[in-house]
Formats: sequence, structure tokens, C-alpha cells
Amino acid sequence: MGWQEEVSDGKLAGTTGRNKAIEALKIRLTGQLEEQYDVYYRVCIDKKGWLGWTKNGDMAGSIGFAYGLKAVQIKLYNKGSVDVPTQDKKAALTEKNMGDVIYQAHVSDIGWKKQVVDGELAGTTGKNKAVEAFKIMLSDEMTNGSIVYRAHVAGIGWQKEVADGELAGTTGQAKAVEALAINLKGEISNEYDIYYRAHISDYGWLGWAKNGEVAGSEGYALKLEAFQIKLVKKGSTDKPLQSERSYLSKNCISKVEYQAHVSSIGWQDIKKTGDIAGTTGCGKNIEAIAMAVKQTNANDYAGGIEYRVYIEKTGWSNWVANGNIAGTTGQGKHIEAIQIRLSGDMGKYCDVYYRSHVANIGWLGWAKNGETAGSGGFSYGMEAIQIILVSKNTAAPGNVKDHYREKKYDEMELKANIYSSLTPYLILVNRSVHKVYVFQGRMGNWKKIREWYCGDGAASTPTVEGTFKVQNRGYYFDSGAARCYWWTQFYGNYLFHSVLYNKNGTLMDGRVGMALSHGCVRLEINNAKWIYDTIPSGSTVVVYH
Repeated sequence: MGWQEEVSDGKLAGTTGRNKAIEALKIRLTGQLEEQYDVYYRVCIDKKGWLGWTKNGDMAGSIGFAYGLKAVQIKLYNKGSVDVPTQDKKAALTEKNMGDVIYQAHVSDIGWKKQVVDGELAGTTGKNKAVEAFKIMLSDEMTNGSIVYRAHVAGIGWQKEVADGELAGTTGQAKAVEALAINLKGEISNEYDIYYRAHISDYGWLGWAKNGEVAGSEGYALKLEAFQIKLVKKGSTDKPLQSERSYLSKNCISKVEYQAHVSSIGWQDIKKTGDIAGTTGCGKNIEAIAMAVKQTNANDYAGGIEYRVYIEKTGWSNWVANGNIAGTTGQGKHIEAIQIRLSGDMGKYCDVYYRSHVANIGWLGWAKNGETAGSGGFSYGMEAIQIILVSKNTAAPGNVKDHYREKKYDEMELKANIYSSLTPYLILVNRSVHKVYVFQGRMGNWKKIREWYCGDGAASTPTVEGTFKVQNRGYYFDSGAARCYWWTQFYGNYLFHSVLYNKNGTLMDGRVGMALSHGCVRLEINNAKWIYDTIPSGSTVVVYH
């Protein structure tokens, strides 16, 4: 509808019942009031919030943007009063003046978005779309200087600085802008500060930067998805609060220092990010370790490092941090595994990778952010460690598989470890699953080396159960028409032997994996011969159901 006719003294301005928003207003005094007073007013509008104060008939609000007026404030002051509202912001927006700063974003899969002004959002959020290029300019009213800016582009880095509406970034190359920096030049830089902030993938809105500082990220492979810009008069209290970090950079990653206490050596020199602490090829174990994060520059990420270790015959230590010792000294106990994690901004913006060199194994893969590195169940000492800090969610320094090797015990191994043997061998016969298991080692540390199906005693002639020892052995025996090869005795007439053959050497009954014998334990012929050849007399045999 545009501007209505002027009304006064309590008459209605605007409309009712027609769902039409007021977009702008003007207020003035007349007669003796005009000679004695000034009337100040400001409005709050859609998308922009409160605009600046104006007075005495000037326009407050907007024309041409469809921004509805949400609230208004009006104050009356004696002429010449010094205690009046500060007029440091634009009170009216029109298509002609638009705003103090005007900017536009080119977005992936969309193209150029419409121009926006004075703190409005350029780009998109929640759509996983990158800003690929942008343009920034000052309004026609800002004639006493220039606005200059540059873009950090994926795969390119920082481009050269451009100014006053020129394109920064790229179009048609599918390359995301990752960071930007904006500044003012000329006389305007003495009157105004330029504030801006970036919305990046994975993190959302970062803090406000100003006057040439970086907003966004470098070295994180994160897209800049949206940005906002505000021009603020110097000294104004109506400015963004700079309380959060405005940019992320791999150059802001603090360093980590760590020191290992090694058996028969003691404390080694302090190592730094990427160095190897401990020894390799010397047969010496790490017994204790201490580490700390060191901030060397004002822009380094704040935060700490926390860690705990698995100690021989003791278990996991408590978590310690920032230079405290994890492990033991003077007790001859080695570390077998370690977990490391970051805290504070370090944990928010960085990943910690670490790998261990383990006795009898060597270097394992890289663990990350609290994962376990090392070994368990072998009693193998950790001999060396390497630690690296990288930007969050960037590539690992190497292979991340097999960073923790653990000795796994199945049900049979757990059962085997309660038995002793006069030899380095132990045999278990499980009648319920018709299997023979052969172990090598010693009590409490048996390692399964063979597993075979067998034919044990039928229901009417079951295999004797109990704990026995290997005794005599022979090449073959005959049982009626059948011949059995490579027999090994473990109790009376109970033997390990081959499946049944005819006396001419052909196979008579090769079945295993079921209860079918007269009480002996039948095996495929190669397995029966392996027991005959390998298992010494005196070895323990356990038969159970």
C-alpha cells in the first residue's frame, strides 16, 4: 500500500483486520511542541532486529524488503539536551541505501543467492552445501574507503586480496571456501570496525572475527557453509561479543611432550610430537611415562592430555594428566598397554594418535582418542611409543588396524589352563562335541595348536572319562576284520588310533564327529600319526563330557 496519509493526536495509522504489516513509520511534532522538544524513535523489524534511532519526522523501518515492524520505542527530549539516544546505526533501510555492507554468496548446487545486508546470513545452514564464492561491497553512502577481502579455497589455499564487489573464491570448479578474512581501507577504517563470522561443517557457527582476522578453518577440510558481516562504529556498545574462537587451524595445535622411564636405563630425555620414546631392538621395557601439552603461541588451542597404562600383574592405573607419572619406577614392572585422550579445546579440535612397539611383536597400528594401544594376555612389555597430534577428523598418520593385540581364550583354552602336564603337551577330549584338542605350553599358559573331530565311544561303550597320561604306542592292531593304525595308549585298553581300515589297506569306516567306537578315540589317520610321532609319554590326557 505504500505510505498512508499523515494522521495526528490518537488517530489510527495502519490497518486492522487486513493482515498487513507496518514496515516503516515517521513521527514529528507541530506547533509549540516542535519548538521546545525533539521526538526520538526506533523500530524493531523482521530479520534485522532493532535499527538505529532517528528523530523529528525522519523514516524508521524499511521499504522494499517485506520486513514487518515488530516493535517501536518513542522518547521525548528537551531541545539541546545532551542525554539523548546515540544515532550510530542506520534507522531506515531502502532499496537505495540497502545497508552499510552488502554481500552475496555463491553456493554449491544452487548458484548465486540474493544479496543480503548488515548481519544477515549469506549461504545456507543445515543443507551440507558449501559457499564456493562471495562478493562484498559497501553502500553508496560509504564513500570514504574500501572493503577488502580474501578467501581460503579447498585445494588452492589463500587467494589474493580483492575489493569492493570483486569475486573471491571460484565458480564452476566445485571447490569450497574454507575461510575468509575481511578488512577496511581508507578513512572508513578510522570510523568503523568490520565484524564477521563463519558457519562451517561439523562445528556450526564459530566466534566473531574483526578487521582482517581469519574466520573459518584451515587444514581441516571443512566447508564454509554461511557467513555474516556487520559494520560497527568504533566505540559503539552495539557490537558482537568476541568470546569464542573465530577460526580453526592446524597451526593452532599445541605440541605434546612425553618422557619414558625404561628398565635398566631410567628416565630418558623428553620427546616431542612425532618422536619415539623408549627403545627398539634392545629388549628393554617402558615402566612409566609422563606427558603434557605445551601451548607455545597465544592462538594455540587450550586444553590438556590425559593417559593411563596397563601395568604388569597390576592392571589399569588411574587416569592422570599434564605431566603426572603413569606406571611404576623401581618395581621392575613393565607397561603392557596405554590409553591417551585430549581435553578442552584440544579434544574438541584435535585427534591424538599413538602407537606402541611391543616385545616379540614390534610396531602395532595407530590407536586414537582413548583407544588401547599395546597388548594384553601375553605379558609382553611395551618397549617404545610414538605420539602425533592432528586436526580433527583428518587422515591418520598410518595404518590404524591391529593397534591392540590381545590373547583370546576360547572355552577349551580356559579349561586347559587348570591342568598340568609332565611334558609341554596336553590333550583334551570333549565327548559332547566329539573333538580332540592339543595344547602346547604349561599350566596357566596353554596354547591350542591342534583341533580335530573324533569318533569317541558309543552310548553302550563310552570312552572312559577322567585325567590320564600317555603310555605306550604302536604301529597297528587288528580288531576282527578291521585294522587300526598309529595307536597311542592313555588308559588300559583306551587308545587314540586311526579310523577303521580293511587289512588290505583300504578304508572300511572313516566316520568322525560322532559317538561310534568301542571306547577308543578314532582320528583321521594323519592326526593319529601326529599324536604317535609328537606327544611324549607322560603327557596329560583329559576326557570329559
